[in-house]
Amino acid sequence: VPYSTEGWPTLAPVVSLGGTATSYTPTEAQDFSAPVVYTVTDGVTPTEYTVTITRAFPNGDATLKDLKVGETTIEGFDPEVLNYNVVLPYVATLESAKVSATTNYIAAKATITDIDALPAADEATTKVATVVVDPEDEKAESKTYTITFTRLAASSEKQLLTLSVGGFSAVINEEAKTVTLDVADPTSIDWTAAKTTQSPLATVSINGETKVVTVTAEDGTTQEYTIAVSALKDL
Repeated sequence: VPYSTEGWPTLAPVVSLGGTATSYTPTEAQDFSAPVVYTVTDGVTPTEYTVTITRAFPNGDATLKDLKVGETTIEGFDPEVLNYNVVLPYVATLESAKVSATTNYIAAKATITDIDALPAADEATTKVATVVVDPEDEKAESKTYTITFTRLAASSEKQLLTLSVGGFSAVINEEAKTVTLDVADPTSIDWTAAKTTQSPLATVSINGETKVVTVTAEDGTTQEYTIAVSALKDL
C-alpha cells in the first residue's frame, strides 16, 4: 500500500466471497505489521488464506504536474523549471490572477501563496506568488515554484476603423476625424443598429442627434469623429 495509507498498519480490507463460501473470519480491522490469516468457509470446509500487506517507501517527488493562473496553464510550464513570468492584462482581477497547482505525486502537498494585490499597471512593478511542494518523504527536499506578475498599462488606442448602418458603409477620414455616410434616406437612420470596428480594447458610442461618434480607449481617453450624412445621388 502507499506510504501515506491512512491508519497503517491497522487496516480493514474489503473481502469478496466467491463460489460456495458463505463467511470469513476475522471480519474486524487487523494489524498488518505481520501476515494475517483469513479463514473462509462454506459452512462445512474451512480454507485459510494468508494475507501479507507491505507499506511502500515514502515518495520523494516534489514536482508539479500542472501550474495555472486562472484557468490557463502557464505558458512554457515544465515540472523542472521553478521560475515563471506572467503578464496580466490591464483589466485583470485578483480572482483571475489566482494560482492553482497539481502535484505529480498524489501524496505530495502544494501550499500556494497568492498575490494580495495586483501590480501597478506600468509593466514594471511586480508581485510574486509562490507554490511550495512538500514531498511525501519528509527527508526529501521541497521545491518552490515562483510566479512573478507584471501588468500591462491601459491601452490609449482609440481609432474608429469602420462604420456601417442599414447596409451602407461610411468613409472615414482619420486625419480630419470625420465620417461621411451616404444613405437612401438620411431622415430615417437607426443609429442603434450601426456596426463599427475600432482599436482593440476600445469602445464606441454614437450620438445620432449631434452626429458624433466617440471612441473611448481602455485608459479612458476619448476621440470624437463628426458624422456627415447625405442622400445617395441617383445615377
